[in-house]
Amino acid sequence: MPAVGDMRSDLQPVTAGAYLEAKPSGTEEWVIHNVYSPETSIILRYFDGTNVVDFVTQAGPFLNVQIHVSATRWLRIVNNDAATQNLAYDGILMHT
Repeated sequence: MPAVGDMRSDLQPVTAGAYLEAKPSGTEEWVIHNVYSPETSIILRYFDGTNVVDFVTQAGPFLNVQIHVSATRWLRIVNNDAATQNLAYDGILMHT
């Protein structure tokens, strides 16, 4: 059973123009603390299934953030490069 304070993370190869989602299931809520990417461009996209806010375009290996996500509002880390890149995030479980 997940507990408040447990780490949530993912690391995936993401093709050009595609994304890695930080999206909890059910009633979980997370705080994403770090986003990792190669020395390339990414877009952080806050998304609710319909509406989009693109709020960071970054080139660099590490971005420290404080983004609250749930099953109804989540983060997409978009690979804005022409090649497949490994993208990752980590954070903690705040609510079950």
